[in-house]
Amino acid sequence: MRLSLHGRVVKRALQLRQDERGTELIEFAFVGLLLFALTFGIAEFGRAVWTYSTVAHLAREGARFAIVRGAESAATASANDVEAYVQSRAAGMTGLDVTTAWDPDNQPGSVVEVRVDRPFDPIVPLVGLGTITLSSTSRLVIAF
Repeated sequence: MRLSLHGRVVKRALQLRQDERGTELIEFAFVGLLLFALTFGIAEFGRAVWTYSTVAHLAREGARFAIVRGAESAATASANDVEAYVQSRAAGMTGLDVTTAWDPDNQPGSVVEVRVDRPFDPIVPLVGLGTITLSSTSRLVIAF
């Protein structure tokens, strides 16, 4: 029995359609993986920026605390006092490392430097990224 040209085209189209079964699933797997990686990457980047912003704010707050508590003020601040103040302003943020230094001393006109470090652990493990240390330093002139 001979098939017409139209019959052969239809038969070949049906064979091709059967050969392509399941390709949508594979395509979705590739596109879905890319979409999920992009979505979680954006979320992790947002968390890192928020954490760095908080660390920078805490360094600034610590320096502001120290500049009004110099050698001529009624309550002179030590490095431990600055660290305790920064920890109290951290609102539950853990893992902070606060370092305070005076240049040359804590007299008015001198400079106080407060550095805050905090480790950042991504929730979603990204390739090649482990713990990242976020740090910020604030330097201000002592007023009192």
